[in-house]
Amino acid sequence: MVFLTPSCSDDDDNGNGDNNGSSNGANIGTFQATVSGDLEEEIEGIAYYETVDGDLAITLFVSFNEWPFITFLFNPPVTERTYTVIGTGMGQDDNETNASASNGNFFFFGDGGSVTITSVNNDVINGTFDVDFEYSDPQETVNININGSFSAEED
Repeated sequence: MVFLTPSCSDDDDNGNGDNNGSSNGANIGTFQATVSGDLEEEIEGIAYYETVDGDLAITLFVSFNEWPFITFLFNPPVTERTYTVIGTGMGQDDNETNASASNGNFFFFGDGGSVTITSVNNDVINGTFDVDFEYSDPQETVNININGSFSAEED
């Protein structure tokens, strides 16, 4: 089973206040999303992609509230198309993505939906997502949907 948590590049401590380490004024990737279902919230933050153990991971990271991350894991290369969401820990086919998320209280696994890559160019991957997630243990089950868009820059 693969669990991904956000990582930061080595230059994240340069003190420019944007937490991405870029002191040259470059833009950082961003995302916006709506959480609905058993939890409801509007979230936004930074978006980046990187290669992790041979897979391409797109991570949506919120540093200022309870949502530490949402991650989509793809077999490279990522191309412009719609990927079906499957649960994390399962090997994905080329047209599938593993999805996971955490809000600080629960660790959610993808349970359906899709991620659409709308463009891949230079060092930016743009897309939209509409993903069902589930947290389940013997005492409780929490079901949510997260949908939104991202513009992820290379980490």
